[in-house]
Amino acid sequence: LLLMLYSCTRNNTTTTTFNTDTSADSIYLQAESFLDSNQKDSSFIYFDLAKNNYQRMGDSLNAAKCLVQMAITLYEEGDYYGAQETSLEADRLLDKRNVKHQSILSYNYNNLGNAISGYGDHNKAIAFYDSAIQYATDSLQTRVCTNNKAVTLFNAKRFKEAYSIHKENLTNKFSSNLEYARALSNYANSRWKIDNQYIPV
Repeated sequence: LLLMLYSCTRNNTTTTTFNTDTSADSIYLQAESFLDSNQKDSSFIYFDLAKNNYQRMGDSLNAAKCLVQMAITLYEEGDYYGAQETSLEADRLLDKRNVKHQSILSYNYNNLGNAISGYGDHNKAIAFYDSAIQYATDSLQTRVCTNNKAVTLFNAKRFKEAYSIHKENLTNKFSSNLEYARALSNYANSRWKIDNQYIPV
């Protein structure tokens, strides 16, 4: 069943479609749909609803997935402390010894690093990026976490460590010219900090 809610203004009308199926999986899919269409408020509410249903079912992994999505949204909206608290709640539901939990652990620790770095505690954030790298299950996730660590090292004024990572990153294959340009810019900025005679070409 679908419930159609209409929000009208003087100049336009927007339509939001809500799925009234109360199963946890259906609610989760609705939350993802809202997220894909950048309706973050609605996605946040639905991830929270799905999380509650998964917890009632004793499904800690999917409950944690919901919390991680909510934490990422909070980080993206600039609520760094809220993102940290929500990611820590997710962490309590995850089993570090369970291989099936490792990918979500990586995403969650990466978000904790982002949130903690966001409010300025860069050195503390780096430890969470190390954990994110430890639990990453594919090369792309490893590269994302490693790059975030390098950026945070730079912000912590640990320029030599940042430079070492950015230099290594340049040996990776890039999916686009834009991605390569960003990596090259990070490399150049960190190298200039440790060698102010360096002039990027």
